[in-house]
Amino acid sequence: RVSVSVGVCGLSRARDADDLYRLAEAALYWAKLLGRDAAVRYTPEVDHALSADEYAERLQGSRALVALQLLARVVDARDQSTT
Repeated sequence: RVSVSVGVCGLSRARDADDLYRLAEAALYWAKLLGRDAAVRYTPEVDHALSADEYAERLQGSRALVALQLLARVVDARDQSTT
C-alpha cells in the first residue's frame, strides 16, 4: 500500500526558494498530522501549527519507523521461516 501526503505553497507567500521550501514543508507536516493521504495548502495558521520541537520529534519518530521496517526486511531476507 502506498500513501501520499503533499504540502503546497504559492509563490506569492514566499520571499525566496528556501522560504518556499520551508512553507511547503510546514504544509506537508500538517498533512501528515491529519493522518496522511492528504494535500494541504500553506496558510499562516499551518506554519504555527507545529513548533520546531514538534517538527524534530516527528522527524525522529519517522526515521525510527523506517529503521525498524528495514530491520524487519533484513531479518525476513536472512530467515526464510519468517516469511
